[in-house]
Amino acid sequence: MNRIILEETERIGDSLFCLDNRKSNHILKTLKSQIGDKLKAGLLNQSIGTTIIQSIDYENRKVKVIYQEENTNYPLTNLTNIRVFSSIQRPQTVKKMIQLSATCGVSELFFFPADKSEFSYLNSSIWSEKSILEEVILGLEQGGRIKQPQVLVLKNKYKIKDHLTLGDRIVLDFNAKSLLDHKVEYNIDKPLQIAIGPESGFTEEDLIFFTGLNFEKISVSENILRSELAFAFVLSQLELLKSPST
Repeated sequence: MNRIILEETERIGDSLFCLDNRKSNHILKTLKSQIGDKLKAGLLNQSIGTTIIQSIDYENRKVKVIYQEENTNYPLTNLTNIRVFSSIQRPQTVKKMIQLSATCGVSELFFFPADKSEFSYLNSSIWSEKSILEEVILGLEQGGRIKQPQVLVLKNKYKIKDHLTLGDRIVLDFNAKSLLDHKVEYNIDKPLQIAIGPESGFTEEDLIFFTGLNFEKISVSENILRSELAFAFVLSQLELLKSPST
């Protein structure tokens, strides 16, 4: 936990918050903090600052903190303009992708059923608003960020058309040219939309659908990767391409 993310549901006063059990336990067991200690914090989607531990209820494992706002102009990231369209994944993979999006500052993450998606995954509790927020908070805490990415589930791949914006578009395809190849050119300072398939890959029909929407096929590794790893690869390579030294 590199920054405590405070939620409005935890507010019990103007600047006073009673942290939930997970955050309280982390502060007590891992950080071993004491009353009066200062910790990096942020108010979800609003500001960054610090907290001062006001009281500790050891019996009920509850920590109360006073939040001191420092800056409402929280820093953006090199990946803020990234918009991701991922096929429906297994629940544990979805959790990792949501956390990674929050950690890296990705602005939007859409899930949709591809041709080879396992539709039974849609029955998982991970798709509830509460579960999604829990994974978002974990990712924000890791990255020290406060801006919540938008996470939406689309009924089918054709709904993607309704959510596309201007900017470049790429679809991950193991057989395509490398993203890091100098021949792959796009404006990395404008919105970039990425399509990621299931672990078994997109069908040819899926790829035709995306190329018809002006998505360019690219590869991020010579190895066959799990979906969450392919997601991490493409984000890391995009961050490298956005670096002033490249």
